[in-house]
Amino acid sequence: GYFDPLGFARPGIALDEVKRNREAEIMHGRVAMVATVGYLAGEATEGPFSIVGPANDQLQQMPAPAFALLTVAIAAAELKRATIGWVEPDFGSWQKTLFKLRDGYYPGDLGF
Repeated sequence: GYFDPLGFARPGIALDEVKRNREAEIMHGRVAMVATVGYLAGEATEGPFSIVGPANDQLQQMPAPAFALLTVAIAAAELKRATIGWVEPDFGSWQKTLFKLRDGYYPGDLGF
């Protein structure tokens, strides 16, 4: 009864695998929505540091310190998201813990 033409949730696939795919789909969808708004807003207004022009050329116009700060902020946000939803890998038995979501975590629920 559910629409699943590629068989991501077909019988026999582990629940953890389905949850991991759902997490990836939700996060990539959210990033795509924010990027769309960023493209439209970035081309409609002048940004900080007098950045103008097509959205594809704006990242190269950023000063190096601002670009480094942006990179650190994105890395911190991704690490925070990973600590909320994912189990810390145990390198002694990495096959059991690698790519495993926490038991009480609902895919996409970051608490806001």
